Amino acid sequence: MYPIAAAAKTFYNYNDWQQCLDLSGPADQGLDDNGWAVLACNEMVMPFASNPETSMFPPSRWNEASYTAYCQEAYNQTPQYNWALDYFGGLNAKKDFMKASNIVFSNGELDPW
Repeated sequence: MYPIAAAAKTFYNYNDWQQCLDLSGPADQGLDDNGWAVLACNEMVMPFASNPETSMFPPSRWNEASYTAYCQEAYNQTPQYNWALDYFGGLNAKKDFMKASNIVFSNGELDPW
């Protein structure tokens, strides 16, 4: 099996319920690009805001209440705003990362990437 066909089979026919993998049908069946939006409305909330005085982007304010309402209406999800901190730690960096090494914490101005 060609690698691209194997990838498509994993994505579109992961449970082998189709005998023939026909990708010419409608794209609204199965997985789609909303997976990222669902994840962003659940565990990986990424608040975006910008100030045109300090950046090149147009003004945009972050509103947690309206984002929560959007996620509940669109995906029936309530965002877990502290999920990453609860799961991975970081509220108390000296305790949470005491045994970790080779972690770079960037302040945004000296980003190593």
